[in-house]
Amino acid sequence: MSFLDWLSALAQDADPVKPGFQAQGLYLLVCVTGPVLFGGLVALTLTGLERLFGIRLSSKGGH
Repeated sequence: MSFLDWLSALAQDADPVKPGFQAQGLYLLVCVTGPVLFGGLVALTLTGLERLFGIRLSSKGGH
């Protein structure tokens, strides 16, 4: 089973319209950790780019 097949199976299992919906533990784990890991990856990439180019992006939350 490829990664995309696995992701597709998770989405089908999590269809609230179908009878007997029950979220799998792994689905919940992916929904919680996925955005956190993605945000960490973006933060590390931006930090690396700041150091590479010697610039400093806004540290005040964009305000």
